[in-house]
Amino acid sequence: MKDPRKVTVVIGAGSIGQAIARCVSAGRPSAK
Repeated sequence: MKDPRKVTVVIGAGSIGQAIARCVSAGRPSAK
């Protein structure tokens, strides 16, 4: 059994990571 809190944190971190990646890619289209 996984700790629901840890799962939520991981999912939240993933969502934040995607949002940051979008901001970075939008600001610098050439950066990958």
